[in-house]
Order: sequence, then structure tokens, then C-alpha cells
Amino acid sequence: MTVPYFYFTNNGLHTHLVFPTQQIKDLVPSLKPYFLDTTWLQIGWGDYQYYGNPEQTNWMGAKALFLPTAAVIGMLGINTIPEDIPKNTAFYKISLDTMHWNAILGFICAHFKTDAANQIAMIRAKPTGEMFFAAHGTYSIFNTCNHWTAKALATAGLSMKPSRSFSPNYVEKSVIAHNGKMVTE
Repeated sequence: MTVPYFYFTNNGLHTHLVFPTQQIKDLVPSLKPYFLDTTWLQIGWGDYQYYGNPEQTNWMGAKALFLPTAAVIGMLGINTIPEDIPKNTAFYKISLDTMHWNAILGFICAHFKTDAANQIAMIRAKPTGEMFFAAHGTYSIFNTCNHWTAKALATAGLSMKPSRSFSPNYVEKSVIAHNGKMVTE
């Protein structure tokens, strides 16, 4: 049996997780019309108004941090690893046993907000192909993208302290401590 693996990224401000597209679509069937020709999905979580908005203002950023707000899940299709990952992004491969693989997938997929017909709601799309969907959770300075990623990684069995995960570098150090393997080529 092949050991399942996924990737963690840190671009200096935001952390993401990268999973096989089909694994996510199997658990969130209403994603099937999206990301038709992609092998991997880069997944992040953030403020509803700010994250992925092409017109991010300082006021929107302050409001996101200091007033609890709704959240979105951001997803970008990726085909070739590591070529499709920006060069200035720290990128790690993390292997898991099946139990922890299922746990982290469950954590991520449970954050998609669905309607009565079990359909997701796309909030916005960027010209890069990144799409943002309504998500469960409340964004604030005490529950940022980095906290969310740390919670997901803790669900996967990594030794994390999500409440201390204000910095993407803090989350990255925990990934390294778990023997996350940096991907360089």
C-alpha cells in the first residue's frame, strides 16, 4: 500500500495545504464541476471579504483581523509539482498513515459550507483560476489562515499548538519538526 502524502506551503504570509484533486472531490461531490483538468488543489482558508478579493484595502484587512467575520476556502488547481509552486514559497511533503490522512481530509472538507441541497457556493474567482467558496468558521486575529492550517495539521497527528500559530513560520517549524521534507526540485 502506498503511503498517502500531501504538501504544505508557506509564502511568508499565508499557509496552504495541497491535496490530490480527486480525493477532495470524492468527499465534496459538489466540487466536481470545478478544477476539471487539475491534479492537485492548493487549499487555504481566510476572511470572507478580504481573502482573494482583487481590491484588498487596509480597512478590509483591519476589519478581518479585529472584527470576527465569515470565512471562505480558497482553492487553486495545480498540475505539476513543484514547477507550479512559486519559487519564493517554502514547500514541504508530508507523509501520513491512512487514519491521519482520512482525519485531515475530513477536517478540510467539513469546512465547506453547503446549502440544503448539499451544494457549495462559489463566492469569487480570480483570473489565476483560484476560486473561493463559502466556509464554516469565523475569521479573526485569533483564528487566521495559519491557525486553520495548524488545526488541520494537528488533526493529521502533527504536534502543533494551533492557538500559537499566528505566524506562518511557526506553522512551518512544526512541519519541519514532523519531518516534513522540503521539496526543492
